[in-house]
Amino acid sequence: YSIIENNKDIEYALKQKKRCQVKITP
Repeated sequence: YSIIENNKDIEYALKQKKRCQVKITP
């Protein structure tokens, strides 16, 4: 499991969080 893949997973998780926040906000 490389660090680069881990960073990509973190970026993806952050994007998913942003999407969730956008959906929650009116």
